[in-house]
Amino acid sequence: MSWKFNDSEPIFRQIFNRIRGMILRGELKPGDAVPTVRAIAEEAAVNPNTVQRALAELDSSGIVINNGTSGRTVTTDIRAIERERSAAAEELAEHFSDAAESIGFTAEQLLRLIIDKKGEEKNEGC
Repeated sequence: MSWKFNDSEPIFRQIFNRIRGMILRGELKPGDAVPTVRAIAEEAAVNPNTVQRALAELDSSGIVINNGTSGRTVTTDIRAIERERSAAAEELAEHFSDAAESIGFTAEQLLRLIIDKKGEEKNEGC
C-alpha cells in the first residue's frame, strides 16, 4: 500500500485512520493479522514510534487486539467494529456539518441536499 501524508494532521493520526478504514471497510477482516509496527514503518518511511502510537490508539478503540509478541489482530467482536464505524460516521458528520455551517448552510438545508443527492443517484442507476 502506498503511503502519502499531509501536513494538516499528525502522521500517527493518518496511520490510525488508514488502518481503521481498512478494518471498517472489511479489507482487514475479524481475526486478520494487522501489519507489524516494523512493516508499516518501513513501508511508510516513518519512525516506528509513530506507528506504535497509531496502533496503540487502535488497541484502545477496541477494534485491534494486541497479542503481545504474537502481534496484533483485528477483533472478532463485530459489535466493537460496528461501534467504531458509528463513531467514524459521527466524526464525518460533525466535520461536514461544521464546514457547511461555515459557508452558511443550516442543518435543514444540509439534510435536504443529502436527500436530493441520494435521490439523484438512485435515478441514475435505473
